[in-house]
Amino acid sequence: KTKEALRDISIANKIAEVIEIRTDYISDLDLPILLKSAKKPVIITHRKYDEGGFLQTHENERLEILKSAIKLRADFIDIEYTSGNEIINELKKRKRKTKIILSYHNFKETPTNLEEIYSKLNKINCDIVKIVTYASSINDNLRIFGFLEGKKNLIAFCMGEYGQLSRILAIKYGSLLTYSSLSYGKESAEGQLTGEMLKEIYHVHKINKNTKIYGLLGNPIKESKGYIIHNNAFRKLGLNNVYVNFLVDDLEFFFKEFRGFFSGLSVTMPFKIDVMKYLDRIDVNAEKIKAINTIVRDNNKLIGYNTDYIGAIKAIKDKTSIKDKKVLILGAGGVARAIVYGVLMENGIAIITDINNVKSEYLANEFDCDSCKFTEINKIKPDILINATPVGMIPNIDDISVSEDYLRKEMTVFDVVYSPIETKLIKTARDKGCKVILGIDMFIYQAVEQFRVWTTKNVNAELMRRSILENTD
Repeated sequence: KTKEALRDISIANKIAEVIEIRTDYISDLDLPILLKSAKKPVIITHRKYDEGGFLQTHENERLEILKSAIKLRADFIDIEYTSGNEIINELKKRKRKTKIILSYHNFKETPTNLEEIYSKLNKINCDIVKIVTYASSINDNLRIFGFLEGKKNLIAFCMGEYGQLSRILAIKYGSLLTYSSLSYGKESAEGQLTGEMLKEIYHVHKINKNTKIYGLLGNPIKESKGYIIHNNAFRKLGLNNVYVNFLVDDLEFFFKEFRGFFSGLSVTMPFKIDVMKYLDRIDVNAEKIKAINTIVRDNNKLIGYNTDYIGAIKAIKDKTSIKDKKVLILGAGGVARAIVYGVLMENGIAIITDINNVKSEYLANEFDCDSCKFTEINKIKPDILINATPVGMIPNIDDISVSEDYLRKEMTVFDVVYSPIETKLIKTARDKGCKVILGIDMFIYQAVEQFRVWTTKNVNAELMRRSILENTD
């Protein structure tokens, strides 16, 4: 409805630099009122139904709407390449101050012949060419970035979850625009981020060709909050850096193709161990832990660090001592490795358990500490219980890594999961009278050290804590 569109335009006036009005979503269209309400340049788009349009409109009706936009002096209209030369030429003939965006969409893939597609569209002599494809993997973003370079009249990025990287970084490589939704639930294409997120968190309006790229390497990565805290810290310290998510399936291909793309990385599951073979040098502590969560590129050399153990130990010592305490660690992956290492450095007594007994025994032998079968943890009465597994993470928020009866008020309970902020384990432990340590505390402390490794600058932990809490529902 026009009334709702007017409300949306009022909000967009405060966020966007250009406003796209999708008239195919408006059943009682009043174009003059909508154009008058916009305080920023406007793109009028009436998307074809077979290219993702909402209303199934006859081509003659659609053409009349775009003609009206030209007559009303809209800044831009968007017309699909598949509309055909007759319609495109009719609009070109009528345009005055209005610029025409000629758009191509591929909702299935990022084709190999991008240059050929661009050449065909460019020969039609519209003002701007827009090419939007679907990303089947993170690699398609690189192809779009390379394709963008050197072109002055092009908008290009990828759709889909894998394509979110290009929605953030396309401006750096020369795209005239990137697109966002006004809010969650109002996305007009898969993978759209909100305008507020692009502007207030990623600061896309300040990204330029000199912006350094940092990010999170992992799969899955949806629940990580690293992009919030690091981007906020970059902004507070006036650094021309941006932190993005790298959703990766093929680790070998990523390091082959993206090696020179980033200045630093956070590493999360399932890559903390496997990533080591792609690095040029490994810090002595990370070498002992045999897991990496931080990478920095220095003189084109990739150097691996582990800041997880620093974050975990600092979080624990905020609440209790470790020396001579019996510490039961649930899990035998990369995070567990870091915590075991940190506990032993602090002269704690580490005991490892995992649902996979072979893994826990192997890790215990490696660190020369004890292990126990997960089915026999009732024989252990730890002073500190640490969940170093993903159990309880969103969306499985009702899961708990140990039975509620196992928890005693004499225990300190630490859950490395921080999404949600308070897991079922933490809530249950608090109800039982246990002292609790939140995963967000470890996350913040490891991020502070990670930030220092990347930039040589110190950032305040409370700044990071506030930024994550302010952006968490």
